[in-house]
Order: sequence, then C-alpha cells, then structure tokens
Amino acid sequence: MTVIEVVLFYANLKLDPRIPSATKESMAHKVLQKVGLSSVKNTLVGNCDIGGISGGEKTRLAVATQLLLGPSLLFLDEVTSGLDTFMAESILKLMQELTAFGCTILCTIHQPASELYELFNKVCLVTEGSIAFLGSHKNALALFKEAGYSCPPYHSPADHFIYTLAINPNDEDKCSERCSDIVQFYRKSRFFDDILKGIEKNSSTFKLSDSNDVKTPSNATFWSQFAENVGRSFKETHRNPRSIRLRFIAGIILSIIIGVFYFNTSNDISTVQANKCGLIFLIVLTSSVRSLNFCAMTIPKEFFTTQREYQNKLYTTLPYFLSVVLCEMPYLVAVNFIQHLIFYFAVGLKWEAVAFFNALCCTIITSWTSCCIGWFIGAMVGPDQSMAVQLSGSLLMPFFLFAGVLKSDRDTPVYLFPFKYLSWLRYGFTMMMVNEFKDMELECEDKECPYNGTTILLNMGINPDELWWPNMPANIIIGLGFLVMAWSMFAHKTARR
Repeated sequence: MTVIEVVLFYANLKLDPRIPSATKESMAHKVLQKVGLSSVKNTLVGNCDIGGISGGEKTRLAVATQLLLGPSLLFLDEVTSGLDTFMAESILKLMQELTAFGCTILCTIHQPASELYELFNKVCLVTEGSIAFLGSHKNALALFKEAGYSCPPYHSPADHFIYTLAINPNDEDKCSERCSDIVQFYRKSRFFDDILKGIEKNSSTFKLSDSNDVKTPSNATFWSQFAENVGRSFKETHRNPRSIRLRFIAGIILSIIIGVFYFNTSNDISTVQANKCGLIFLIVLTSSVRSLNFCAMTIPKEFFTTQREYQNKLYTTLPYFLSVVLCEMPYLVAVNFIQHLIFYFAVGLKWEAVAFFNALCCTIITSWTSCCIGWFIGAMVGPDQSMAVQLSGSLLMPFFLFAGVLKSDRDTPVYLFPFKYLSWLRYGFTMMMVNEFKDMELECEDKECPYNGTTILLNMGINPDELWWPNMPANIIIGLGFLVMAWSMFAHKTARR
C-alpha cells in the first residue's frame, strides 16, 4: 500500500468509528505532515519484492501510525537500528519536535554518535539490570568523572559509557565489579537524590483520574475490520501481481501439457478406463496440489505483520482470516476456469455444456478444500515458510493413496477408513468420474459394446448416481473443519508474544 493508505488503514481501525471518514483523512494528512512524509504520501511502502520508501521513512511511518491517537507517552524500541547517521539524526530530530507537542518519548538506542547523544533531554544507562545513571547527558559525564571514569577529550560520551559499563567475557569478574561500583556510586550521588525528590514531588501532585472519565477510542466493528483487510489484500495483490501472474502462467503451462499428452483421448473400450481415469485423477491432483501449496504460504508470509497489528489491537484474528479466505476465491475460480478452457475439449472429455460446468465446479470445490488444508498448515507452522512447503507434501501423501485410483475402495482395510473418508481427493475424483463416465457410449471394433461407462463405474465401486451427494457436501465439510482448525491455530499463535 502507499504511505497515506497505511495511515488511513490504521485510522479506520484505531479511531472511533463515529468519526466521519473525511475527518479521519484530514487527521492522516496532518500526521504525515508532522513526521515529514507528505512528499511521499502516494509512494508505495514496498517490501522484499517491490521497491518503496527508504528505511528512515518507514521508521517515521511507524511513528505516524501511533500518533493518530495523540498519545501522551510513546515507547520506541531501537528506533535508529539499521539506519545511517544522517537518517538516525532525522528520526531523533523528529522525536524532539514531537516532544514540543506534549508527547513524552522513551527510546532505546545502541551506541549513538555524539551528535545524536546530545539530542536527548535525559539518558538512562543500564548495566546488568541495574540503573547506572538517570538524568541529563551533561550530568552523566559529571557523574562518571566523579566516579573516576572521565571521558577522554574528543571522545564520544556514548562510546565511553558503553565501554565502561560493558562486560568483557575475558575479564568478567573485574568488569562486573567496576559496574557494581558505578551503580553504588550513583545511588549515593546528588543526581540520584534529585531523581528521588522529583519522584516525591510528582507523586504528591499526581492524581488518578476517575474511571468514568477515562475514555478510550472504540475499536472498529467486525465488518469494518473485515472490509479494511479485504481492501488491503486486493490492493497489495493488484500492485504486486508477480505471484498471481506466476500462478496463472503455471496453470496455463500445465494445462497445455495435459492437453498435448492426452489429446483427443478416445472412448475405446480397451483403453478408456486406464486413459481417462488417469486423466481425471491428474486433473484433480494437480489442481489440489497447486492450491494447497499456494495457500500454505499465505499465512507464513504475513505472519509477523499480522501478529504485530493484532497485538496493537487493530483487528481480531477472525476478520483477518475470513478476508484471506475471501480474497483467494476469485483467483481460485479464475485459474481453474482458464485451465478447463484450455484442456477440457482438447483431451476428449464430454462435449456438453452441463458436463463442462459440472467438471469445473468439482475442481473448484476440491481446490477450495485443498486451500483450507493449506491454511491449516500455514497456521500450524506460523512464520516458517520452509516448514509449510515440507508439510504440504507430507500431508498430501496419505490422502493421495486413498483417492480410489491406486487401490479399489472395496479393498481398503477397515483400520485405514479414517484416511479414506477424509480424503478430499477421493470425493473430487468420484465426482469427476461420475460426470464423465455415467452413460458414456464406448467404442468397439465393428460390433456393439457389451457395456457402457456406467458399468466401469460400478466395477470400480463408484455409485453412478452419486455425482453431488455425498461427495460435494463431504468435501465442503472437510474444508470447513480444516478452516475452523486453521483459524483456532492461527488465533493461538498470533496471541503469543
């Protein structure tokens, strides 16, 4: 998304829903102006796939999203990490400007340059879990000088403090003793007494507000959270179409290969069962594997972003998860439709409009069930994308064996029935077989064929009257079951810190 769209996304989810959209948009523009991002407001933020704003601008954007609520206290953790000195200085100067508006900022920072160190109003030096100093940066130099650790001339004060308070593994005892001495010296110093007096003074004037007077912005409604996530998903897909383009290209290439390999497959009585059974199973298998692998990667790719936004209370897990499911459907239908247009008539399947759309519907339902299992795998592994890929193939194998092609349903051992009845590939294959073979006229050499396609179905243990029932409801139920488990797993993992 663009910079302004990110801020508006936060505004719509964090601010009171009773605030008009125009007012929220005005607030977003004012916040961007405050952090100096107005000139790049229509620029994409960017990610590993596409370019965008710089690292310093991303940091300022992160600050901007938190300024929407006008916080009086802001915590920034390692806000200059990964930035060069110039960008780090611009971030700290921005923080200085924000303090002029009444915002208190607590910031952790590692080894700042001398110019950056002097921008802080107060510094807190910590060693081995104890405070070695708290106060102005000038008083820090004075304390270390009184303690016998003066900062050398033309030396960075921040570097001096770090080296003095650091623990060297090769001389741990001596370093720990030095740090302990500095902590004890600080606790006996006038600087520590000044801090205690300031705390006592503020404690006497500080008064908790009555709970009835405390007002927090209302969270967005469930449907607002859902709509915002759906809108963001479609925008990001539209502006970064590489993965969708690859998905379509892969589907088209695979369809061409299937069409060429099985071109004009005949209904000859001697070969029809082997050839068309293999063709139908290949169609079901490839569409399922493609959907499962793609959907297994969706949640891991966005996991850290989603976890951060959930813990910032932008939205709950359910509207986000449902937006993932909804946004997948158009591409799922489109890819399967294009594939069927390419290979269906080329390979010699039934030349009937009803049969074509029946086959398409069977493939879409089976692919959707595969996606549900993919989302379950993605939710189970969290951010680990490599593990998602490995589990996809491992989980598919046992259900692949019970699809009804490699071994007849009637020969399946009783103790393996759970795999048989949970094999969504089996239900998809059965629907496709009934759609193609029921009442099929077979071709025999100069004589009347002794049987037709229905007999082949019966010999395979497939009921020719079971095109939709119970196969389609079974696939939908399996998909919904995995979908509920995926959401439960995702909610559990997202809530963990």
